[in-house]
Amino acid sequence: MSDTIISIATAGPNIPKPVLVHQGDLTVEGPVGTHRYPAEVWEISNGSRYAVITQVDANTSLINNSESVAKAVHGEFGFDTTIIEYWPEHLGEDAFAISNERGGHRAVDREALLAVGLAVPHWDSPGI
Repeated sequence: MSDTIISIATAGPNIPKPVLVHQGDLTVEGPVGTHRYPAEVWEISNGSRYAVITQVDANTSLINNSESVAKAVHGEFGFDTTIIEYWPEHLGEDAFAISNERGGHRAVDREALLAVGLAVPHWDSPGI
């Protein structure tokens, strides 16, 4: 397996490990053209998925393109997919946020992710 942004954490003896179901580009049709964002999608034991979409400086920002990104993610990976925005080196540090799919976001609940076996790096960094 190649390097991933999210890593598998030890969630507990009775929780199956998450499975990486996609790693590659996500094509997004938006109001200002077509953009490609790096993406990785993880499926946890209950069938829910987490899509980590990486901001690309040359593209429309994930916040400004969130509705189009959500449409592409849900079209390809299903509606039970939580979108995690990944902003490399935001304000000097990597940052992660959960997209509300309408131009806003909230902090990643890192403890909830750990409980299902997923870990985001840089635990000490702030959310966006």
